[in-house]
Amino acid sequence: MAGLIAQAAERHGADLICMGTHGRTGLARAVMGSVAQAVMARSDRPVLMVRNPAS
Repeated sequence: MAGLIAQAAERHGADLICMGTHGRTGLARAVMGSVAQAVMARSDRPVLMVRNPAS
């Protein structure tokens, strides 16, 4: 998934990738992974991660 997002950003000439994140930490993040983190690692474009405030 992360590779497809990075490729699409490149193909469309995006200046910035903006992604939502659940803001998981610790064990939940280790088990479930983070697509946003993987996009940051794979893309040469800046990635803005936006966390939804807890309700």
